This record gives sequence, structure tokens and C-alpha cells, in this order.
Amino acid sequence: MSLAIEELEAELGPLRGAADSSRAKAEVAALEEQLASASARRSQLQAKLDAQDFLTPEDDGVLRELDDAADTVDAELEYLAEASTAAAAAVAEGAEAAQAFARRTRELGLNDARGLLGHYMETLVAGRDRERLNAAKVAGLE
Repeated sequence: MSLAIEELEAELGPLRGAADSSRAKAEVAALEEQLASASARRSQLQAKLDAQDFLTPEDDGVLRELDDAADTVDAELEYLAEASTAAAAAVAEGAEAAQAFARRTRELGLNDARGLLGHYMETLVAGRDRERLNAAKVAGLE
């Protein structure tokens, strides 16, 4: 762009001095108009360069939408990674608990194992009874 402006100014120099004829005046006017247009365009481009505004408004909107979509995908990936880690920890904890339970039940005698199983079943039934009672209370309150 600078080169074009310099060329126009170089052409205008000799013509400005010889602006006697109408033809020369017309050429000078045309070249001055081109120079003004080129200078204005250069200013616009420099302003865009300084502001780093290279995209059209439509492309800028598309870029923002893509950025938002990428942020959403990143958030989902982070959530899934956390959920996967939590699930793996729960599985490991459950496996350790199952091994500990199996080890303890092997150490128990038959009568102790039956007693422990009976106590477990009573606790399970009592828990379910409490759930039913609480559900009935909630239904009564609604």
C-alpha cells in the first residue's frame, strides 16, 4: 500500500507543475483522488491492524459460537473425568470392602456367620420399613 502511495505521489509531482492544460488538470485531479482513496484505505487497514480486527462481523460471530462450544465441551470433559475418577475410587473402595468382608466371614464360625447374616437381614428390613414410613409421611404432607 505504501508503495502505491509513493508511486502516485511521484506521478503527481511533475503534473502539478504543468497543470496549465485542462487535460493535465484532469489527470492531476484523478491522481489526487486515487491518492486520497489509497491514503484513506491505508488508514483503515492500519486501524484494523492496530485493533487486530481482521474478521467480518459474521465470521466474528461464528468464532464466538465456536469458542463457546469449545468451552462447553471442555467443561463436559472435565466433569466426565471427575465422575470417572470418583467411580474408579468407589469401585476400588467397594472391592477392598468386599475383600475385607470375605476375609472376616472365613474367620467366623458357622454359628457366628448365621448370626451376623440374621442381624444384617434385620437391619435391612428395618431400613426399608423406615423408608416406607417416611414415604407415607411425605405423601400425607403433600
